Amino acid sequence: MKKIKCIILAIASLFMLAGCGDDGGTEYRFRGVVNTVSDTELEVTVTLSAGANFGDYRVLLTKKTEYYYLDGTKISRESVEVGDVIEIAYNGQVMRSMPPQVVALKIIVAAKGK
Repeated sequence: MKKIKCIILAIASLFMLAGCGDDGGTEYRFRGVVNTVSDTELEVTVTLSAGANFGDYRVLLTKKTEYYYLDGTKISRESVEVGDVIEIAYNGQVMRSMPPQVVALKIIVAAKGK
């Protein structure tokens, strides 16, 4: 009987752990216009594809954040400027704050500002 309880406990633990963690492959994206730039964050105004304003977001930058142009050319963080249209790739988690915040995995400059 004791062995059966241990086996059931072990199987139950495996099922609970199966839901933990991120698969690391899922990436979400949205576009916005850069309002402010610093070494650690960007503030962007997000507009939907239909042109509706979706509000401002704070995009947190880490040492792991990668920067690219739309054609795939790798660039530096300093290449991102106020007025640029960027695509932000993140893991799907949005912090409920004012403004909402995401941690950027990639920043893709889609169009340079004027």
